[in-house]
Amino acid sequence: DVVAPGPGKRKRDQAEEEPKGLPSRSLRRTKPNQESTAPKVLFTGVVDARGERAVLALGGSLASSVAEASHLVTDRVRRTVKFLCALGRGIPILSLDWLHQSRKAGCFLPPDEYVVTDPEQEKNFGFSLRDALSRARERRLLEGYEIHVTPGVQPPPPQMGEIISCCGGTVLPSMPRSYKPQRVVITCSQDFPRCSVPFRVGLPILSPEFLLTGVLKQEAKPEAFILSALEMSSS
Repeated sequence: DVVAPGPGKRKRDQAEEEPKGLPSRSLRRTKPNQESTAPKVLFTGVVDARGERAVLALGGSLASSVAEASHLVTDRVRRTVKFLCALGRGIPILSLDWLHQSRKAGCFLPPDEYVVTDPEQEKNFGFSLRDALSRARERRLLEGYEIHVTPGVQPPPPQMGEIISCCGGTVLPSMPRSYKPQRVVITCSQDFPRCSVPFRVGLPILSPEFLLTGVLKQEAKPEAFILSALEMSSS
């Protein structure tokens, strides 16, 4: 699970990786007779054995993917694929304290008081995580969008595709050759030569930040991330 670098934080070609997970356990799955509403918790950017034990002790389970998770637990705002997918789905993104306090209480506590707060990153990206989650629950950000991601983009197309799907968009596996509203191509400088046809038919050719910053802020603004004709023609 990688993350695209944030403004001024890391070099453009570096990506944050998930820490190594703990060994899998036979206890990971909820028993069939447990209620389906029991939380399925996923962690991103943190390895917390105490938190994992709390999930299992309280009758929850450890999700194996973001698609099946009902809650994401982390320590700060991250642009990992898991974080962006969870935000796109509008599921609670909570601090480790949620699990530790829940364990003390003997039950899963309401998540509202434990939404991750990260003033530095929220200021850095100009958004509020609480507000973004609220918007994601109201409407999936990329509903109606058809998006093709070229091979050289980072994070790689399969991971970008996961984010797109979690935000309600449709992934186009091959390069589109005709115009349609809300159909876009996400690319990078090394892939410009691949984009001559969509460019010619008038499809927006966008930088990956359309997705990465857009999902974080829950704003779909393709016009803000269009790669210019000058950039295209110089390739």
